[in-house]
Amino acid sequence: MYQEKYSQHKPAVHAGVQPGLQPRGWRFHPRPLITLIALLGTLFFVGLGFWQLQRAEAKRALVSATAMAGISVTGRWHDGHHVLLDNRVRNGRAGYAVFTPLQLDDGQGTVLVERGWVPLERRDRVPEVGAPHGQAVLRGIAQAPAPARGDAGIETLGAGTLRVQHLDIPALATTLALPLLPYTLRLEQQGSHAQATPPLQPERNIAYAVQWFIFAGIVVALYLGLNLERPPRKD
Repeated sequence: MYQEKYSQHKPAVHAGVQPGLQPRGWRFHPRPLITLIALLGTLFFVGLGFWQLQRAEAKRALVSATAMAGISVTGRWHDGHHVLLDNRVRNGRAGYAVFTPLQLDDGQGTVLVERGWVPLERRDRVPEVGAPHGQAVLRGIAQAPAPARGDAGIETLGAGTLRVQHLDIPALATTLALPLLPYTLRLEQQGSHAQATPPLQPERNIAYAVQWFIFAGIVVALYLGLNLERPPRKD
């Protein structure tokens, strides 16, 4: 009788746990300073990710708005006239997009032909861009320039060579005294002096956005890991 009462009140022993010890679990104990740093870091990386997505969308819209059609033109180069579009970065190096006017044989006017890209050596010197001359038959993409933002910043670097911050066709037409058409021609095959201009690549911005979102996820994971702890063992 006594043994039955004792067995009924005997504490149960779990498999793998020594008598007198309770199993320990993890608990989440956020620290204020770490929480603040993690919050700011997450917001920062997420913000960069959405910024890159916005840039990708802007590039898509620009490509859709400016790409008109592939055309073929015949005309004569305006010898010694060049327009250098400033702040064109390629592979981390600053340079110019090179435009040269071509007077069309059909009498419609003159078009600025984007011949390619050249690196910036010194801002007070005219880069070597080559001097096409005579008659030319060209094929490329007709593009409307991006909307002007403020003054074009037209500067004269040398005889017949202008440097601009953006393409303001009416202002350039006045400066060059040429009947410029309201679009440019981006050559399919660009010249040897001017390197081919890389196209806009929205996919690159999407890849950057994914990278920033991954960094945000890493911050969250580190925050959780640093704030999880085991309660002290009680013997």
